[in-house]
Amino acid sequence: MPPPKRDQRSPQASKPLHSSRPNRDHHPGSDEPALPDMRQYAQELQAMLRQRSPAMYRAFLSRWRDVHERGAAERLGKLPDDALRLRIEQMILGLPALADLHDAARRYVDEH
Repeated sequence: MPPPKRDQRSPQASKPLHSSRPNRDHHPGSDEPALPDMRQYAQELQAMLRQRSPAMYRAFLSRWRDVHERGAAERLGKLPDDALRLRIEQMILGLPALADLHDAARRYVDEH
């Protein structure tokens, strides 16, 4: 009987596909720019929207500015709080994952 085969995979084969870095996948030795971790972006977006805070929205925009169209994060961040709050409520309405917030968001949008 032949001896059992050893696992011939490289040590990197057992590493996770996604980086544990906050918002970037790491590609050592690559000249390509790091790609944003869009799953983390979506999670942070939903968490931020649940807070309904213009200040948190600005912090989110700053953290993820590279994901947005050039200059968009800066333009949005300069809007007054009431305009950002309205945008937050509209974004909530666009996300099925936040359905539990839709009634309140709809009322806010209708009132403003």
